[in-house]
Amino acid sequence: MGLQSFFSDYALYGSFILLLICVAGVVIFPIIQSLSNPRMLIKPLIGLVLVGLLYFIGYQINAGVGVSNGFTNLADAFPTMTQTEAEVAAANVTRNVGAAFFVTYILGGVAIVGIFFTELAKYFR
Repeated sequence: MGLQSFFSDYALYGSFILLLICVAGVVIFPIIQSLSNPRMLIKPLIGLVLVGLLYFIGYQINAGVGVSNGFTNLADAFPTMTQTEAEVAAANVTRNVGAAFFVTYILGGVAIVGIFFTELAKYFR
């Protein structure tokens, strides 16, 4: 058993398991902590609802058309689908990516405006 085989067989899977344990801890422990004070959950829930609303708006704005990646037949990109199914899947992927871009642009703009006003407020103190 070589070193490369060890890493590909055991160490890689072990690191994935440790990563999943860390992610579970990051998600679960704050929830358990906030159960002692449920009012702590109001602001994060408002933030999640606002991000979800932004995503919904971005999804509705995006048309999901104009998919062309150099494939003359989209079924080549999605080999388990027919041409029509591939076109629908590509349109849905395009719509979801467009919605994610919309959310990213809006939140980035809000962050830049927030930084600007924070620095401006420091200047006038």
